Amino acid sequence: MFVSTLIVAISTVKMATTMAAGEERAASEVLRALARHLNCLNEDSKTTRKRALEAIKRETIDKGLSSVVLQEVFTCLLKSLLKCLSDPMERCRETAIHMLGDFIRCVPQPEDSLPYLMPVLTQRLGGKEILEPAEELRLSMVEVLTLTVEVCGRHLAPYLDDMMKILQRTIVDPFPDVKRESCKCTVHFAKSVPEHFHMQAESLVKPLMQTVSHQHSRVRVSTIEATGAVIQYGTGKNVDDVLSHLAQRLFEDSPQVRKAVTVVVGDWLLHLRDRYSYFHKLIPLLLSSLSDDIPEISQRAADLWRQTGALWEQENEDDLKDKMDFLLTPPDLYPAGVARPGLGCRELVVRNLSNLLPALARDVVDWVAGTRVKTAQLLYALLLHAEDHCTQHLQLLLSTLYRACNDPESDVVNNCLRSAKLLGTFVSPEVFLKLLLVHLETPSSSSSPHTPLMVLAAVLGGCSGELLKPHLQKIADTLVQPDVCQEYQQAVYLDQLLSCVDVLLSVCEKDCCSVSLQLLQVLVTVQSLSTEPQLTDKAEQSVVSLCKVQGLATVADLYRQHMDQLLQWLSASQKTWTSYSPQRLQLQVIATQSGPVIGEFLPLLMPLLQNCLDPERDPEMRLHIFTMLSKLLLDATHTLDSQGGGGTPTHAHTYRLPHTYRLPHTHTHIQTPTHAHTHTDSHTHTHTHTHRLPHTYIQTPTHTHTHTHTHTHTHTHTHTYIQTPTHTHTHTNSHTHTYRLSHTRTHIQTPTHAHTYRLPHTHTHTDSHTRTHTYRLPHTHTHTDSHTRTHTHTHTYRLPPTHTHTYRLPHTYIQTPTHIHTDSHTHTHTHIHTHTHIQTPTHIQTPTHTQTPTHTHTPTHTQTPTHTHTHRLPPTHTHTHTHTQTHTHTHRLPTQTDARTRACT
Repeated sequence: MFVSTLIVAISTVKMATTMAAGEERAASEVLRALARHLNCLNEDSKTTRKRALEAIKRETIDKGLSSVVLQEVFTCLLKSLLKCLSDPMERCRETAIHMLGDFIRCVPQPEDSLPYLMPVLTQRLGGKEILEPAEELRLSMVEVLTLTVEVCGRHLAPYLDDMMKILQRTIVDPFPDVKRESCKCTVHFAKSVPEHFHMQAESLVKPLMQTVSHQHSRVRVSTIEATGAVIQYGTGKNVDDVLSHLAQRLFEDSPQVRKAVTVVVGDWLLHLRDRYSYFHKLIPLLLSSLSDDIPEISQRAADLWRQTGALWEQENEDDLKDKMDFLLTPPDLYPAGVARPGLGCRELVVRNLSNLLPALARDVVDWVAGTRVKTAQLLYALLLHAEDHCTQHLQLLLSTLYRACNDPESDVVNNCLRSAKLLGTFVSPEVFLKLLLVHLETPSSSSSPHTPLMVLAAVLGGCSGELLKPHLQKIADTLVQPDVCQEYQQAVYLDQLLSCVDVLLSVCEKDCCSVSLQLLQVLVTVQSLSTEPQLTDKAEQSVVSLCKVQGLATVADLYRQHMDQLLQWLSASQKTWTSYSPQRLQLQVIATQSGPVIGEFLPLLMPLLQNCLDPERDPEMRLHIFTMLSKLLLDATHTLDSQGGGGTPTHAHTYRLPHTYRLPHTHTHIQTPTHAHTHTDSHTHTHTHTHRLPHTYIQTPTHTHTHTHTHTHTHTHTHTYIQTPTHTHTHTNSHTHTYRLSHTRTHIQTPTHAHTYRLPHTHTHTDSHTRTHTYRLPHTHTHTDSHTRTHTHTHTYRLPPTHTHTYRLPHTYIQTPTHIHTDSHTHTHTHIHTHTHIQTPTHIQTPTHTQTPTHTHTPTHTQTPTHTHTHRLPPTHTHTHTHTQTHTHTHRLPTQTDARTRACT
């Protein structure tokens, strides 16, 4: 066997020797053929040198020689080709560079060329001045360098200095493609010699950061990838130098750039040797990519983050053993549709949260809008991972949210509100209410006082009703405080105040019954201070919601339930009211919105009104109160008189103490003209039967047209004199109910009998009856004078000839048509003057309720029967035309009412 093995080995050596001898002969033949072309490379003629290089390429590269032959040929041609890199002719340099690349790609041992190749490339590319003027040729040289790194690998370690010189210069080359190729070469070189690369990796950081903001996105992508390799295989001390630049690239419009940053940061979190020291700086960059608009980027970031958490969990398994054995279930109100991060990811955020939040609080108010948006998105991601551990940072988080919620960018505000809702989900209400409510109660000098309310509404929205139930009273008491609900009148502030009420109604529902009064007071305040119809409508809808959670059918039921407390609430501060006081507006809202309920609480309302209408109070405020009362009295039956007080005697209970002084009178004149127009058109058909002679019947049909026009003008003048003495030490409780009922009935009967004989005899009788019934209740002096004038004009026209057709047969009937036209015009003018003198001492609690419903019924009944009897002798021709006009004028003189109340000491 040994002999046979020896024979095989000897045969192999002989064969190799034979093959080597054949390769050597082939290489020698090629070199002999190239000798003449090599000599031509030294000629002065550019064309000759160019043709020589082309011929060399045809004889070597293009012929497809074996790698062994090419290795021998390349070794002999290398110096000549490198010399051509300095040829003055660009075409010659280009051909030489391409040939070098082809040889390096094809030869089996390209590292043999490095001692000659690297110094030349360093001279051409790594100098302070650019020796190669052509951009395309510089790109070709860098491509050759990249190819050399790929095929030589570790053999380039001795040439680390040369490589760094070249890359430092080419990374900042003016030609963008040279920049990109240089970054590619950097990545390959860092991976090829990692044990040596870290020693000089720091020298590439500066040129890379100069290029990372290049205007071409592809250059930025290549620079980011090269930066990742330099940091990954470097010492790791330059992370701080590049993080700010990479963070800025996350705001790029180019998805490729953002994706490159995401991949680089994810690789650092997984493979960087000193990654534990930079977790608090790298985590925000990767978590920011979770909310990227491009699904590919966000999904890639989620995968890298999941791997990072799993790796950290695996490396710290002993510390997490207890938590891994007893995994806590997520809260009940955990955001829907959001996957809960793994334990490792959550622990990474929790352990670095104290380092992340201060920087986040600064960036959320950055002057760049994009930075603020990214920071708000990052805040949500951090709180989602921190869960209940954010309790210890609650003060900083709330102050950050207060400032961020005032941002003009809606994306910033929306993300901050989402974060605030997470606080309500993860933090106990007892904890966050201590901080939030105190901030609300403390007067704020901020230009945006609505932001604490906005945050409070969002936090309450993330909490459960069961947890909030014990704190409802405290929340409602805080919201109803004057410093909270009445301090600011801006629409945005009132809107957020309304949002807090709506959130409580939606979260706590029936539990809000215990704080129904406070919530209604807040809603009344919002309606009273609001100047925007949309906000007012929204507040009214909230009142309806408050009714629904309590099972009340209408808003009136809600006001009936709390009217007593509401009026007492207003009465407590009525002495300090002015025209600018919000309480006056609150009273107006309560009085108008409660409808008929306000009429049920007049004993409480009247003292309040009396005090507000004191002559020494603010005149403008009194005017507003009078205006409110006038609106209520326009529909008194559904407001103040909802209990049907008409017809009830007046009750006045007055208690006075000595020392009464009189002051000048106050005169109030109210004129209410009323105009009524009535048109009546009636048609009366009258049939007249005339008996001529025995056995003769004459039938005369008469057509009567009656037009009645009634015009009613009512002028009501009300003069009110109020004499109010002051400096009175008097305690008076007065309840005065005055009801005035006036019924006026007018009956006009105008019977007209017209008897027409052949001779001109006309008899007209007109009877006009007017009855006026006026009812007054006690303690009211009324003088009513009603004057009615009725003018009746009857005109009878007889025009010849009169045609009568008589047939004198037994039982002859003669028919004579007669037309009577009657116009009746009735004009009624009613003037009512009411003078009321009221003397009321000051400092007297005299709630006075005056209801003066006036009902005037003026039915006008006009009857105008017309009977015409005509006796004729035959033959008779008679034509009778009767025209009746009735004019009725009714004047009602002024009615004066004097009501005086005198005090006896």
